[in-house]
Amino acid sequence: MMNLMEKLKECEVEGVYMVEGEEVPFYAIIAKDPEQLMKILGEHEDFEADVAVLSPEELEALKSTKSEIALTVINAIEKGTRLL
Repeated sequence: MMNLMEKLKECEVEGVYMVEGEEVPFYAIIAKDPEQLMKILGEHEDFEADVAVLSPEELEALKSTKSEIALTVINAIEKGTRLL
């Protein structure tokens, strides 16, 4: 996990938030280039978690949505642990 956090610091990541789930943790990651970040996450086969990667613009749009995933992401940001 530490190696992954170091790589996240190299990206233009604005925030990494975590909420412990029942089986696996949930991470909400806000990044300027979500596609690049998804490639980095894909390289880490040992990383077991549910992840939502959003750009700052996508996060703003998500705030006005009432879907289940939107509520999960907003909850992670508001009540989860900020890792970065």
